[in-house]
Amino acid sequence: MIHGLLKLFFPSLCLVCGYLDETLCLECRSVLPFEPHVRILDGGMKVATGCFYEPESVLAQLVHGLKYKHQADVYRYFAPTLRRSLELFCEPSAVILVPVPLHKSRLLERGYNQAELLARTVGRYFGCPV
Repeated sequence: MIHGLLKLFFPSLCLVCGYLDETLCLECRSVLPFEPHVRILDGGMKVATGCFYEPESVLAQLVHGLKYKHQADVYRYFAPTLRRSLELFCEPSAVILVPVPLHKSRLLERGYNQAELLARTVGRYFGCPV
């Protein structure tokens, strides 16, 4: 409820096109390159990916907003793809998620650890420890 009231008085601008809507408007969201899949590298190592990162893309702008523009709610766009990638990669209930820690000064500056936000969201979904 509070989130809704804040949005009413302080609406978000799309990080990509500036449209007054959400952190990411529907049009910009539609071009996100989220395609979860698993690749097997030489030697049999499996790697799960949720998307391919390209500089200057919508995805790059989202990552930049999440890490440097205090747009913590951007993690909501990444979490579903991370869940699907994990499901392709292994049995999620047998996983322990370990977010990459931030240096104390970066955590104080940013106010959150984006890796931890994502890990906690995915962990709650699968019921696996973080």
